Amino acid sequence: MYIGCFADSGDDRLMEDYAGKLANMTPASCAEECLSTVPGTTYMGLQYRDRCYCGNSQPPADRRVC
Repeated sequence: MYIGCFADSGDDRLMEDYAGKLANMTPASCAEECLSTVPGTTYMGLQYRDRCYCGNSQPPADRRVC
């Protein structure tokens, strides 16, 4: 389920785990990468259209940008 866009930085990532980079990354393929890299992960996010991050904490509302 889509919950929005959130801002982070290289020093302050919102997702704990990096699942990889694919030229054709989609939300569905990122979810698959997260589940295979970090079993049981509850959140995932794309960055730069090709990088996938995973985590178990919902991003804070004050970091939401869209």
